[in-house]
Amino acid sequence: IDNGNGIETTIEDQLFEPFFTTGTSGTGLGLYLAKELCEGNGGSLEYLRPEQGGSCFRIKLPLAA
Repeated sequence: IDNGNGIETTIEDQLFEPFFTTGTSGTGLGLYLAKELCEGNGGSLEYLRPEQGGSCFRIKLPLAA
C-alpha cells in the first residue's frame, strides 16, 4: 500500500489493458502481463482502492495440492 494520490477513478477500468499507460515511457504491458501470469496459474490480480488513499494490488494464487 502506498500513501500517494492513488490512481484516478477515470482510468481504473483500463489498468489491465495491454499497452495502456499514462506515462511518457514504458510499453503499458506490465500490469497486463502480471494479470495474465496470475490467471494462467489459476490466480488473480486485482486493484483495490484503499479508503485512506494510495493504491493497493492484490495477488491471489492457489496453494499447490
